[in-house]
Amino acid sequence: MNYTENYHLPQWVKEDRIMMEDFNAAMAGIEKGLNDSKAVIDQNQSTVENVGAQIWSAVTRCARNILFGTMEQNGKDKIFCANSLLCHPLGTKELAGTLSGGKWSDALGVFAGRGEERTGVDLKKQCISFQGGNLKLPSSSSNSRSHYEFTAPVTGVIRGFTLFTNLSVLSAGGDPHLNRPVQFTAKKKVGDSYSETVYQKDFILDKMFTQAEDHEDEITVEVPITKGSSYYFELKLSGSTDIYGRYGFVVNATPGDSYLEDIHWIDHSQFRIYNQPVPAVTVSRTMPAEGTVNRAAAIVRYQKDGASPTTAVTLNGQAMRWEGDHERTTPEGVPYIEAWFSYQGEPMSGDLTVRVTMTSAGADEGRLLEYGVMLL
Repeated sequence: MNYTENYHLPQWVKEDRIMMEDFNAAMAGIEKGLNDSKAVIDQNQSTVENVGAQIWSAVTRCARNILFGTMEQNGKDKIFCANSLLCHPLGTKELAGTLSGGKWSDALGVFAGRGEERTGVDLKKQCISFQGGNLKLPSSSSNSRSHYEFTAPVTGVIRGFTLFTNLSVLSAGGDPHLNRPVQFTAKKKVGDSYSETVYQKDFILDKMFTQAEDHEDEITVEVPITKGSSYYFELKLSGSTDIYGRYGFVVNATPGDSYLEDIHWIDHSQFRIYNQPVPAVTVSRTMPAEGTVNRAAAIVRYQKDGASPTTAVTLNGQAMRWEGDHERTTPEGVPYIEAWFSYQGEPMSGDLTVRVTMTSAGADEGRLLEYGVMLL
């Protein structure tokens, strides 16, 4: 039997008898050699990948620093787009351009969330009927309840109203503590009746009678309204009290009117109406790629009120990866968040579309301030 020169593997000659021990030992040696080689290759591959990741991390940090400096130098009054860099401030309607999912707000800029208050809208002009509630009457009496009926002048959300309370006279030997559950119900007219309940809230009316006085409390609600539809709001106080007085959307009446009947109410109601919520808003812009690129870095600066507002960036429809964020403050002392994104993927060329999207839920609110992108 002969053997190979380098690895001492058996080589049978014609007259040799194949021995099991020799054959198995040779195969085991080959197996071990292949496994050892694979382990070395895997280790080298892991090392290459780790080095590559470290290099890419260093490149993105460097790109972020360059982008940060360019955004600072560019200022807030113009768009910069050259040399594979895009700096896009969003401080004016002209700079923001065409928005998707939302529209420019003079008060908030580019925003997503609950929206701005409609200060110029007054429900009094569209009011159908109204009355205050009587604190002394039992809840079974219709005069014990306050209501406000109106046709919505705009589409939006009523987020609050003023609850007026007028405490006038305490019954002899009565309880001076007014502490009663109140239910607010908002119904929408369907056909000929207010059959659709769109919102309901329970709260406590808690007052202590010391003298005749008026109170005002802000009640937070979330009632969607649609322009042209009619609504019936009702406040119902559970049980009667030992205090003569009024409560509700209105309490003022013509002087001399009885507390129990024949009341000529005066509409001094106060409702807070907001524009429709904007769940998401997107700002987009194209930037030319110099040659072919398959990497990019981005910075997005924004403000948020609440936990839900988030931002996302896409490059030609491909999602950029969120790398982290940091809280910063403007020179004027206004706080904001700076988020960082990166992209590694398919090669791209020509005019690339950058889209920055902000999303927000519930009563939270977010505002996009500016963003920048660097192609690598």
